[in-house]
Amino acid sequence: MTRAKEVGIRKSIGAFKKQLVGQFIIESVLVNLISAILAIGLAFLLLPVLNNIIGKELQFAILATTTFWGWFFLFIIVGSLLSGLYPAFVLSSYRPISMLSSNKMVRAGSMQLRKGLIVFQFLISIMLVSGTYLVYKQITFMKAKELGMSIENILVVRGPKVLINGPKVTDGTDMVQIRAANAYSRAKFLTFQEEVTDHHSIRGVTGSRLVPGQVQDINNVYLRIWGKAEDEGHQLWLVNTGMNFIKTFGLQLIAGSSFNTDMTDDEFVILNEEAVKTFGFGSAQDAIQQKITFGKTPITIAGVVKNFNWQSLKSPYMPMVLRFDGGANNFISFRLGITDLNQSLDHIKTVYNTIYPENAFDHFFLNTNFNAQYRSDVQFGKLFMGFSILAIFLACIGLFALVSYSAVLRTKEIGIRKVHGASTTKITMLLSREYLYLLLIAILLTIPVIIVWGNLWLENFAFRTYLGFDHFLIPVLVILSIALFTVGHKTLSAARSNPADSLRTE
Repeated sequence: MTRAKEVGIRKSIGAFKKQLVGQFIIESVLVNLISAILAIGLAFLLLPVLNNIIGKELQFAILATTTFWGWFFLFIIVGSLLSGLYPAFVLSSYRPISMLSSNKMVRAGSMQLRKGLIVFQFLISIMLVSGTYLVYKQITFMKAKELGMSIENILVVRGPKVLINGPKVTDGTDMVQIRAANAYSRAKFLTFQEEVTDHHSIRGVTGSRLVPGQVQDINNVYLRIWGKAEDEGHQLWLVNTGMNFIKTFGLQLIAGSSFNTDMTDDEFVILNEEAVKTFGFGSAQDAIQQKITFGKTPITIAGVVKNFNWQSLKSPYMPMVLRFDGGANNFISFRLGITDLNQSLDHIKTVYNTIYPENAFDHFFLNTNFNAQYRSDVQFGKLFMGFSILAIFLACIGLFALVSYSAVLRTKEIGIRKVHGASTTKITMLLSREYLYLLLIAILLTIPVIIVWGNLWLENFAFRTYLGFDHFLIPVLVILSIALFTVGHKTLSAARSNPADSLRTE
């Protein structure tokens, strides 16, 4: 409206239409250029934050390319034309008398367009806030869910490389050499195991080829029940483990027995419930002492454990076969007591360096390593949060501008109502009501989108949280609080204005 009166005055003193259009275009170019420069500067400052969120090392090497600057100036030109030509031609087409006669030139259609844009902005904001909340709720659910095993207070040390230090056998057969080296490796490991468990805080120790959370190197083997045809087998995951694997990782044995000293390497296995189903056994007890094989040698099923999540909760339970292997010490896992973690770590390191002086003590805690599988989901949630904040900020700017514009249009109405005794509270509610209606429309439009999108995203997880009422309530409360503050501040200011100022010209 202010620019309309300015254009009206300029036209009344002889300004031509092309002069007015040129003025608007130049102003638009300057605004877009300054905005673009500020955007590049802001992006440069926020790049380290973005790199931290997405886990990448993005750089501004793109600024040195001609392609970037070509697109940069193209957006400046297009943006300037879009934002400058419309008001230039619209305002310059009005008669000066229309522009100088208060609010008469305001079109109802323009207000409807503004309101529609506000609804759209808040719809996007509510969707993003709801999405952020859903992502973090799912991540929290996955980290808190029982895995069927205990990964807390499990210290994992990468196994030593001792084969090259074993006794050299020169009888011309590689197999004898390997067996001698393996025997030497196992003897060293038993010595290490005995010495390290002397400490009171070491609750369990076991070796294994892999540890939970490691999927890429897992053996996907073809197994069948002994005596059945080769084409009647099944694909299962196989992990070689030491004697105390079940106890150390807290797996729940539901049938049979765990590995013990009476068992021979590679001849005994323990299945999980999913593997029992895969083989078609009637129950866990029915599987005990059954024979399976993936070659020509039968392997005895010694026990069955409850299902457990070897990998992230994005995937379902896999049919697992734990094969007894006393030499499986690629990774050595220790169950530590709740207290004295540092003391336990120092003790393990001292013994390790004594038994394996030529090997580095490379260790990690299993829960940290396991939860690293959710790193991409956490980054996704952080990006969602960033976009949510940006969307809310832009929506509030648009809402504030619309409220300010509406307050100017209704200045005289507010003055008349105050003269007739309307209170500040009533006027504030009157001015705020229509914007709350806009927010309500956005909420109603968002609900089906959240339901559809939320359920589609949750389908990516075998174990997932549910889409509850809180996924609608919390985002709505967040947006509603921010919107009420934005609207209330401006409407309260307009309601408190002196009616004499607005009616002075009447």
